[in-house]
Amino acid sequence: MQVEEPEKVLTALKQVTCLDGLLLAGYFGLARKVLPDSERVKRLPDAPDHPHRTFETARAEWRGQIYTANFPVPIKTFEGDEIAGISVRFGVSPNFLETSAVRPPVWNELDLRIRRGNQSPEFQRRSVIGYGDAFIAEVELL
Repeated sequence: MQVEEPEKVLTALKQVTCLDGLLLAGYFGLARKVLPDSERVKRLPDAPDHPHRTFETARAEWRGQIYTANFPVPIKTFEGDEIAGISVRFGVSPNFLETSAVRPPVWNELDLRIRRGNQSPEFQRRSVIGYGDAFIAEVELL
């Protein structure tokens, strides 16, 4: 399939990625500011930002949300490992937050390529997906 204006498609994809990253990290107000003309943002309720937490992962600092659920009974894997719960983190880089507070992102300057964390065949307790240097999502089995 060929697209007549690939720049517009790429820009739209970057905007959606930024919107999703900001919302998952709890930055509702910044999502409205960064994408003021977006239909998705206009439909958001006027919710305040969630209090954010600072955390480190993938050798960088992030600000966002951490959700943890401890299971009532640990789950055993086929390999004999126990999983007592799960932790999910969604973060935004401090650099993206600072830049966006001053001016909206310049979409063609953003690198939002998906990066996977280290994957190996043995049982993994942690998996990371990054969107360039702006956003990160991490799942960890406890």
